[in-house]
Amino acid sequence: MSQITTNTTIQNFTDSSVFTEQLQTIQNQLEPILDDFQQAFVNYNMNKNNSEYQQTYYNITANLDTINNSFNSLSTSVKTNMDNLNNSLIEINEQISLEKKNNIQLKTKLGLVENKNNAADEMISNYEQMYKYNYLANWGLSLSIIGVLIAISKVFPGKPNM
Repeated sequence: MSQITTNTTIQNFTDSSVFTEQLQTIQNQLEPILDDFQQAFVNYNMNKNNSEYQQTYYNITANLDTINNSFNSLSTSVKTNMDNLNNSLIEINEQISLEKKNNIQLKTKLGLVENKNNAADEMISNYEQMYKYNYLANWGLSLSIIGVLIAISKVFPGKPNM
């Protein structure tokens, strides 16, 4: 008998709720920063020489860059986690395929040991196939004979003179 062996290492995948929480945090930070950005953008473009407006504008754009980097980092983490999960699923699928083949072989061996009627079942199905084949052959032969008789009667019409 074969023994099931697993070569895959169980990996700890990050739960999706962690990613959802991080995304929610980024979204919560983004809304007030965008509101401040709108006001700072208008003030900065109207008074480019005002150092206070410049400093506020640069601080808010730095905050937006930080949020963008956080989002990109989160996106990369999600993609990496998905790739690891997909690779693990591919390995598991390959193992399932191997085990299915092994299961078929074991079932065949089990059938040879326990099921002595297997040969009789095959003989019955062979006789059924032979019967169907001979049945069709008999119908074909009968229709051929009728066709030949019709053809002969057309070629040689009438009664012979004696």
